[in-house]
Amino acid sequence: MLAKRPILVGGLGLSATLWLLDAVHLHFFDASTLLSAIALSSGIWWWRRQGGAPQPVEPKLTVADRPAVERAVAQLSALRAALATAIETTLSPTAQASWQAALAAFEQQIADLKTGLERQTLQIGLVGEPLSGKSTLLSHLQNGSAAAELGTVSLNFQELPLPADPAAVSDALTHQDAIFFLTTGDLTDSAYSFLKQRLLAGQRLVLVFNKQDQYLPTDRESVLQQLQQRVAGLPLAVKVVAIAAAPPPH
Repeated sequence: MLAKRPILVGGLGLSATLWLLDAVHLHFFDASTLLSAIALSSGIWWWRRQGGAPQPVEPKLTVADRPAVERAVAQLSALRAALATAIETTLSPTAQASWQAALAAFEQQIADLKTGLERQTLQIGLVGEPLSGKSTLLSHLQNGSAAAELGTVSLNFQELPLPADPAAVSDALTHQDAIFFLTTGDLTDSAYSFLKQRLLAGQRLVLVFNKQDQYLPTDRESVLQQLQQRVAGLPLAVKVVAIAAAPPPH
């Protein structure tokens, strides 16, 4: 007999989805947007002194709330205008052609960010290794009350396969605002690489320790601590939630 009842799917709805709404808030920033700002703001200086294309750097990821994102979008728009002027006045016509293409892509990303601010649906993918309980959790989330807890924002859950290559993911997966990654124990190296790649791509993550009811209380706590320590080295903080999607009847 377990010392206490496992945290059920409702706990995931209260802790993970509300955390997602606060932390993700409609997938505001992704790595490509940050890289565009870094490359465009520093590239002209680099180009004129070194010759050739600027080298992007891996961004330092942060979490921003809506007011911070709105301020950043305004700053990006101003930056785009300043860069357009700098490109026209400092670069040769030949060099301008390649930078104009990058500038157009940057402008499109700013427009996408503005559109994203008004979205009312979060796309959340359920990913994990075989037999981790994805289908059972999906059924509970689709039929449960987790979405109601978010008020006017609705959640669209989708079960997706874990790619064999962490760096090669499907379009369906890349279009998720966030990912619930299910595990029933420790993370494999490939799973860890997948989590890192998704964070660097700008997606938010919740690590779901499922089937915790199959462990004794001391073992359950040990696994939970191990998972928390494992994700501590990732580029962004990852919420770890312990659940039992299909607990035994009491």
